[in-house]
Amino acid sequence: GLTLLITGAFALFSVFAFASISSVPLCQLRLGSSELTTHYGAAFWITLATGVLCLLLGAAVLSLHYARPSALRLFLEGSVKDLESPAKGSSPLVLSNPLHKQFKTS
Repeated sequence: GLTLLITGAFALFSVFAFASISSVPLCQLRLGSSELTTHYGAAFWITLATGVLCLLLGAAVLSLHYARPSALRLFLEGSVKDLESPAKGSSPLVLSNPLHKQFKTS
């Protein structure tokens, strides 16, 4: 959630910095009979939309984290079995490699 908020903030900062710099009239660049003009292209609008979306998603993830952590866990894991009856002291993530012998205590 925090990473999404930071990503959105940096994206919006770059968009606003570009918008403030590009509002200053630049020298006209003429190529033959045509003139090169600057405008906000597709990349500008996609970056703006991405920044806003990152801010919204980051705020949603953080609010779910503080308001209902079990709902966020259910959404991110996509399974209900660990939430129903977790064993005491068990880890939600158990890694095992079938090709490697596991250390077993007797």
